[in-house]
Amino acid sequence: MTALAPVEIVAREPAVVAAPIDGVIETVEREPGSTVAAGDVLVRLSDTALRNRYQVAQQDVIVADAKLKQATMLAFADAKGRHELGIAQADLSLKRAEAAFAADLLERSVIRAQRGGLVVYADRKSLIGKPVATGERIMEIADPGHVEARIDLALPDAIALKPDSAVKLFLDVAPLQPLSGHVVRSSYRAQAGEGDVLSFQTYARIETGDGQTPRIGLRGTAQVTGDWTILGMLLFRRPISSLRQWLGF
Repeated sequence: MTALAPVEIVAREPAVVAAPIDGVIETVEREPGSTVAAGDVLVRLSDTALRNRYQVAQQDVIVADAKLKQATMLAFADAKGRHELGIAQADLSLKRAEAAFAADLLERSVIRAQRGGLVVYADRKSLIGKPVATGERIMEIADPGHVEARIDLALPDAIALKPDSAVKLFLDVAPLQPLSGHVVRSSYRAQAGEGDVLSFQTYARIETGDGQTPRIGLRGTAQVTGDWTILGMLLFRRPISSLRQWLGF
């Protein structure tokens, strides 16, 4: 039994670039599909409030340090001065910790690549000005030579698949040169995909005999082969399924 479904070439085990703090994306430094090295700047979040917070924290450290020096001189005079010295020391430690935290937040507003690879995301303009929460996915960094096929097998066309089930990929850029592959995993539940169509996301390993790896983002049609069945079941599977739903058995 076979089924046809949309397929897209996607990255296998990409590095997810997520927002380290809450903020608003101010600039995106890299275009989709560009190559980056580890440490390159990818995204800058708006840092106006963070920079002001850091500058205020620095001034608080200076003031707390001055109070500590004054308390140190008064500590030689009486017991009250020695008490004020302990308070001043604790206050300076607190202000330094707040300044270090503000500096860390400011540094996190610049998002850098954790590894080299290909930058993968949809549209640059849609990201600029977008509010993001901590941990929210912004983009991915993929290895161009480390790809797989994602097949969106619609619920009405779903067939019984096993690991290593055969797959043929007919990409739109080369429909007469199909690629072979085999199923490696499939989602347990159907999810709403493009057009709100319920489908099982099935992933297949691509067998590239000539060593040419298809580019990430290419689309086409996949032919998935499941278990053998009789011809009648193959031809009337969908009508029978619709009839069962209509009759309620």
